[in-house]
Amino acid sequence: MILLSPQKRLILLLLAGLLVTVFVISYFLWPHVKLPQNTDATLNFKHMKAEVKEKLTANEKLELIHMFNGKRLILSKAIYSCGFSEDISITIGDCVFHIARDTCNTIYFANAGKYFEVSQKDRLKITQIFEKHGGYFPCV
Repeated sequence: MILLSPQKRLILLLLAGLLVTVFVISYFLWPHVKLPQNTDATLNFKHMKAEVKEKLTANEKLELIHMFNGKRLILSKAIYSCGFSEDISITIGDCVFHIARDTCNTIYFANAGKYFEVSQKDRLKITQIFEKHGGYFPCV
């Protein structure tokens, strides 16, 4: 066991407190997806001969809002190779989400110009919603 002088203990406690404060503040300042609850949602799928633009049901919309809301945006400037475009997207209110064409778990939030990740389970649910309305994956 290492014995520290009272001054060193105080410095360590202050540093630990400062680190915790920085992490807490950065969590709340980090950009997140924020979606309106009472708005329409539209699914867009345009690939080869398939062209679908349909309003989603209230349950589908709420499921997607629950899935996307609060997701932390990735601040990286990296360009993902999953293939994103408005042709394969979901619009909730005025927020547009491009869904990866190759089934990867990354979503492009067009309004913010940033990406976020969803779980494999959530990605499967997104695929099922698209399939219900005539879309399919992969669509590269």
